[in-house]
Order: sequence, then C-alpha cells, then structure tokens
Amino acid sequence: LFFCLLIMSKLGLYEVSDLMLKTSLVISGLVVIVFSTLFNVWGRFFLGKNWGNQIKIYEDHTLVMKGPFRFVRHPLYASLIWMFYGASLVYFSWTAFLATSFIFVPFMYYRAKQEEGMLKKSFLDYQRYIKNVGMFFPKLKIFCSDSKPVTVPNAAFVFCRYSIALMLLAAVLFKIKWLLIVVFVVFVLSVILKVKRAPMILLYRYTIGL
Repeated sequence: LFFCLLIMSKLGLYEVSDLMLKTSLVISGLVVIVFSTLFNVWGRFFLGKNWGNQIKIYEDHTLVMKGPFRFVRHPLYASLIWMFYGASLVYFSWTAFLATSFIFVPFMYYRAKQEEGMLKKSFLDYQRYIKNVGMFFPKLKIFCSDSKPVTVPNAAFVFCRYSIALMLLAAVLFKIKWLLIVVFVVFVLSVILKVKRAPMILLYRYTIGL
C-alpha cells in the first residue's frame, strides 16, 4: 500500500527525454513485473498447504525444495521485491526504488530470517539447502563455488556506502538519469555476485585498496 501511494503521489519521479531509453526502461520493467507475478504464482502452487500468514511450523509441515524453491529460498518474497523494482522502472520513480531497497527488502529479510530460524530447527536438510540456494536472488554457481567466509576491510564498506550515496545524490540534484541506472545495476550485481565480487568492493580493491 505504501509503495502504491508513493508512486501515485508522483514524488521523486525522474524525467527521461530520450524516447528509446524511456521505452526500454518501461518494457524492461513490465517484463520484470510479469515474470515476477508468474514466479509468485508458481511459488504458491508448490508451497501448497505450507503457506500461511503467520511464522510457524504446522503439524503436517513439509520442506519444499522443488519448483521455484530450487532457485530461491523465498520465491514469494523474492517475486514481490522484483515486482517493486520493475514498477520503479515503469513509473520512473527513484523514491520507489529507494523505498524498496532500504525499507521493503530489509523487512523481507528480517521476516525470512525468522522463518529460517524455525525451519533449521525442524528440518536437518535446511542448513545444506541454505548453502546451495540464494534467499531472494539465485546463486550463480560460477561465482559461488566457494562457501568460505570472506574478509572485507571496513574501509571498503565505508567506500561503498558513501559512493552509492553520492551517486544517488548527484543523480537527483543534477537530474542524471543514466546514473540511476548505474546504481540499480550495481545493487543487482552486488546481490548476485556476493560481497567478495561486488562491483564497488572490486573498485575499492583495485584503486584505493592497492
């Protein structure tokens, strides 16, 4: 509801004068929304009787690892996140993008972690499942072959936060449309490639971190 009101208020819309770019963004957003909707329905179908509004383990609860659950651990939450990002592109709303990234995604993450805490206690295979399947975005095996802990300097995280914040600020103040797209791509790649190979971490490592 908050997301819909944010878009309807037209707060923080960015103008795209280039017709080809505007069309590409709208089509890309629509494709993401349609795909996410179908993915959500697919997830509900396989979840079946295990679905519920409350975070609890039911008496006849089963661990589902088939269908969309082969790609992400929480297909229903993931598809909603994807929908919101797609809508941000369709309506050219950077405020909707920020709200999704810094409000909705953390909330979904918190709820998902609560569910996973209960599933770990009830199903012995769930810990192995977590290592092989991503939470909201699929794991690319080519980039995630090792599961060892990664040590990243605190300065690198500071660099990432301030760099992203400055890019967003510059995009809004100076109306640089393509910079918003760059930030979006950086966020997506950071989720898919994980911390060690995140774009801003690599940039820090091969420039300031030398």
